[in-house]
Amino acid sequence: MVLKAAFDPRRLAEESAAFAFWRGQAVPGLVAVEEDLGVLVTELVEPGPGGAQRPRREAVLVAQALDRLHEREPNSVRGALPTLVEYYADEVVGRMTERDDVTGRMVDRALVATASRLALSLPTAAGERERVLHADLYRENVLFDPEGRAVFIDPLPKIGPPVFDWAFWSVYYDFHHGFEERLHIAVDRAENADTLVPWCLLLAVDGLLYFLSIEDGQRVTRARKIIEVLRESGGDGATITARR
Repeated sequence: MVLKAAFDPRRLAEESAAFAFWRGQAVPGLVAVEEDLGVLVTELVEPGPGGAQRPRREAVLVAQALDRLHEREPNSVRGALPTLVEYYADEVVGRMTERDDVTGRMVDRALVATASRLALSLPTAAGERERVLHADLYRENVLFDPEGRAVFIDPLPKIGPPVFDWAFWSVYYDFHHGFEERLHIAVDRAENADTLVPWCLLLAVDGLLYFLSIEDGQRVTRARKIIEVLRESGGDGATITARR
């Protein structure tokens, strides 16, 4: 068993709701929720802490598991989980503006304007299928079991279009390695590939502003490189689209 302490009761409730919703779909089994103690209890990913050794086809196997995570409609957890629209309206748009000001507007003005426009338009895009998103797909949040199957842990669950998870995974899963490989996999698998690269661009610019604010030069350089790749794939960045 794994015991996870959550000091924020809302975080505990949201994570437990997501694990219960995803039961049997590439996540550890939910054993118990001890609300009074602020503890979530899940099954251990065998053979021990950290799971099994990562397989050579790691990216492909994670992509296959992510498809399974997005299979079901989120009707049973509406109201229990925040939406991506709420998250961007309440947190992301404001923090991007604040970080841009704090860092002395060191990022190209046209790029910031594009990202700000995308932050307002992408979460509310019409016609997007909604699913329960993991929304925190860093490599440390994906383990593997002894059969080589990916298992997702530590979500920041939200309701929104699956393309967000694909974009976050592409950019941040292993920030310094494998971005273009993951992007190509995601273009082939994401339901709405036309918004995949815009989401990647938005996430990368948001990250760039954060890395500048904490003066992390190595990650600033990497974020700028990812943004360069994305802009080259779609032209001027203002009408950027994914290409199959």
